[in-house]
Amino acid sequence: MSDATDAPTKPRRKRRWRWLLWLAATLLIAGFGINYLLKPEKLGALLLRQINERSGLVVTTTEPARVGWWPQLHIELSGLDARLPGNDAALLQAESLDLSLPLSLLTDSLLGREPEPRITGLTLRSPRLDLDAFMTWLGPASSEYELPDIDSPLAIESGQLLGNGWQIDGFNLELDELHAGQPSHLQGSLRYVPLPEGSTPPLPLTFDITATPTIDTGALRLDPLQAELQSDQDPISTSGSLLLSPSGALRTGLVIQLPQWPQRLPALPLPPDNKRFTLKLDFDGRTDGQGQLDLDIQSDIDRIAGKLQIGEWLGWLGASSKDTWMLPPVTGSLTASRLQQGDILLDDATIDFDEGSTPATNAASSNP
Repeated sequence: MSDATDAPTKPRRKRRWRWLLWLAATLLIAGFGINYLLKPEKLGALLLRQINERSGLVVTTTEPARVGWWPQLHIELSGLDARLPGNDAALLQAESLDLSLPLSLLTDSLLGREPEPRITGLTLRSPRLDLDAFMTWLGPASSEYELPDIDSPLAIESGQLLGNGWQIDGFNLELDELHAGQPSHLQGSLRYVPLPEGSTPPLPLTFDITATPTIDTGALRLDPLQAELQSDQDPISTSGSLLLSPSGALRTGLVIQLPQWPQRLPALPLPPDNKRFTLKLDFDGRTDGQGQLDLDIQSDIDRIAGKLQIGEWLGWLGASSKDTWMLPPVTGSLTASRLQQGDILLDDATIDFDEGSTPATNAASSNP
């Protein structure tokens, strides 16, 4: 009885092994065929030459180019190094750069035509970018922005950005495409690390952004803009618009939804029963944070609103959350339905700011 049941399985097993051997042989032949047809060293040299000519940088690799076909036809440039001409310091270094290629390259090679590579996707792995060198390469701000057309997916994996007194690591990014007047989707994650490491806890951040970019009289406009951010346990939902000019002028109209006040920000001088905040931020100033701010903070119970002329607010973001009244250099006034500092509760308060002084006036106080 067992011979009758075992007999059909033996041919099936032989067929499976034959199929696996046939598949392995096919893959091996395909790999050799692609390398023979595309000549990766020649194709890699052509791509490097184009990158050097278009960027004005000296871009080299430490290994010969390799061609692969899984999950799609691509060429890999390993040990990427980009420098400013005549400069020994690296502007950009990366473990590898993968450039996805169309299958039409194989057709061109079979027909004996000179390959004209068209990039259909780009993945940069473990890049390390020096921000100062990068800004030197960009040069002075131009009279207007130019928005490039990106038809192919762009990805960055495990990147690092070196700034002055800070760095960003664990930088991952995916951009599907970019066209003026059409919605673009950008998502990723990063970790902001103040230097020296250990001086302040790192700030992890994930982001998912959808925006429609346009050029408005030489400035970059993102309108509409929708962003979902996550920092530690604090989800942040943002919508609105942004206008950035090459001179550094910045205008924003944003609405931010917070289920609770972020732990990384200095605590608001409000009673602790406030939850679910909506922030309306209309800012007209510069990218360094200086400018006119129309602020409206609405919780489920209380509200703070007013107009402020603020200085650099980046330092304020790193302030201790225990320092309730910590504010950037600021002038202007705010009105609040209630304010609380320690055991002191103020109702219908108006606060006047004058370059850091924060006296509260026209306020009725009560002891909670």
